[in-house]
Amino acid sequence: MTPTLLVVRWRRWLLLTASVAAAAAGVAAGVLSFVIARLLDAAPEQAKVLGVVVGALTAAWDLARRLKGPLSADRVALWLEERAPSLQYALISALGLASVPPRLAETIARVDVARPARHAVARTLVPPVVALVMAIALATFQRSDAGAALLIPASENLRPGESNALANVRVTVSPPAYARRPATRLVNPDVIPALAGSSITVEGRGPGAGDSAGVGVVMDGTALKVSLTDGQWRAALSAPRSPAVLRLRYGAHARVFAIEPYADSLPAVTLASPARDTVLRMP
Repeated sequence: MTPTLLVVRWRRWLLLTASVAAAAAGVAAGVLSFVIARLLDAAPEQAKVLGVVVGALTAAWDLARRLKGPLSADRVALWLEERAPSLQYALISALGLASVPPRLAETIARVDVARPARHAVARTLVPPVVALVMAIALATFQRSDAGAALLIPASENLRPGESNALANVRVTVSPPAYARRPATRLVNPDVIPALAGSSITVEGRGPGAGDSAGVGVVMDGTALKVSLTDGQWRAALSAPRSPAVLRLRYGAHARVFAIEPYADSLPAVTLASPARDTVLRMP
């Protein structure tokens, strides 16, 4: 391979490496900005716009920082010379020559340029890729049930005595009729235990007759219908079979409850009569 072709080849690799690294850094910054915005109680649309803007600006800045101007053939040759000092500037000296002197060609052919160059490219990609993986992991954790319970925005730290529609939340859990269990009533619970399939009613009263209209109830990302009667808001749902997170929002305030369903135990059946027969003709 001639020196010119060698430089052209590595110029393409460096451009690709810089683009991939900048893109990874931009996506990581955008995802992280989205997560932080959501933790600060920003609307999903606003958080998405912020993530896209921050990601694009970060990618453009990182690409400009890495390239520092046009990536000329001389810069690429010097970059390779730095990674392989054994070239002793033979590559930059032979660049652009129509006929490469035998001494320079022999030096270039003898030195392994690819190995140190590949190592340098790999080291360049590691930090932005690691940052991208960490940002995606944080976003995934935030969307999970555990993340929703742990990563609560500061505005959701509601004081019990604060006057708003979420100050006193009442929860009524009504087990299925077959269970023959009484309904359970809870006030401002942190955890709502419920038999799977139970009917759960969440309700409260706003400080004013019409203020409760702004109450939103969401279970695992699904918005529930909230009814309003005489300033009393109410939302009904069915206890799921797996743990879920219930979010209540009213203006700048929010509450988070964990729903912990449990399965009903299997009934115990004892055959009373006849004592020995194993098949009954009539149940």
